[in-house]
Amino acid sequence: MEIDYHRQSKYSPNKFHVYIEIDMEVIREVTYLEIENVIRDISFVRHQSTDFTFLYGGQFNFEQMLSLPYWDFLFLKGNINQSELEDIQDGCLLIIALFFIEVYDDNGSSYIYTNQLRTKLDDSLNLFQPTTDRQKASIEKIKFLGKYIDNDKVLRRENPDEKSIKIEEEIGQCNQFLYKEFIENYFWETAKAFETNRLDAKERMKNIMDKQKPR
Repeated sequence: MEIDYHRQSKYSPNKFHVYIEIDMEVIREVTYLEIENVIRDISFVRHQSTDFTFLYGGQFNFEQMLSLPYWDFLFLKGNINQSELEDIQDGCLLIIALFFIEVYDDNGSSYIYTNQLRTKLDDSLNLFQPTTDRQKASIEKIKFLGKYIDNDKVLRRENPDEKSIKIEEEIGQCNQFLYKEFIENYFWETAKAFETNRLDAKERMKNIMDKQKPR
């Protein structure tokens, strides 16, 4: 079987160029090893999240387990497959959502505040140009989550009122939407792809065997 040299050489800076560009300014170069680390973290978060039926930020020790600047990877440019790029962006939006959700889950010290990330996250969400309907809708939900993380009534640091209770319900709805889009639908779409991949692999193997037959 022939080696896919495209994949084998993707770590070579001489052949592939990937970078972060924000607001038409190149911020820095990115190695494929960095991208692989981000993908690893996204996979970890997705699998851990299947233990629940909603997004639960309190289960993660972000400081030690998920400390990369995921908001920067929303702005990847260069030699990267579009489907892979969208998957990375979806995963980064998922992790950003969890940063906000952690505030509501724990109602105490949170990764956003201990690392002074609020402004960075808000700026990134405002500058990011989504390319799919899922991303467009998810960004609005994440912004809604971020809108009330300082509201003492919503956080139950003060007695809630009718308005804050309604906001809490909407936060729960945002959580469920994001869980369905980034966890449930991701695994469902992945499972559906197995049959397509199996048929593709079968066809590729047939072509290889046909080439090896004596003429």
